[in-house]
Amino acid sequence: MSLLTSLQVHDVPRVKLRVGDKVTEEGAPGCKVYVMIKGIVEVSISKQVIATVLEPGAIFGEIAAMCGCNHSATVVALEESEFFVIDDFRGFLKRNPEESLTVIKSLCERIVLMNDNEVSRKVLL
Repeated sequence: MSLLTSLQVHDVPRVKLRVGDKVTEEGAPGCKVYVMIKGIVEVSISKQVIATVLEPGAIFGEIAAMCGCNHSATVVALEESEFFVIDDFRGFLKRNPEESLTVIKSLCERIVLMNDNEVSRKVLL
């Protein structure tokens, strides 16, 4: 079962955001995890855009939720967007361990993206 299907089956709450609404804000504390159902968002670090995301199932806020740290990026809706909101992410993963692989894959993809951006910055210097 996909993460989106699992969240729907478990009747996880949803939130709709308007253009310009923030999903997460860099440096702010966070404990909720957002999983994109539909929409387009822009991800920035230190006010520099690093990605535009439009894939259903994209996960935001999981690093802060898992590590108990502040958000590492700002995520802003570029169009009307809808997300599942997981309040107790660790609890959700404990109850649904198969979803942990989806989260690990997402984190690995993010690391690859960040490494690619770092290589690009070094080449441009």
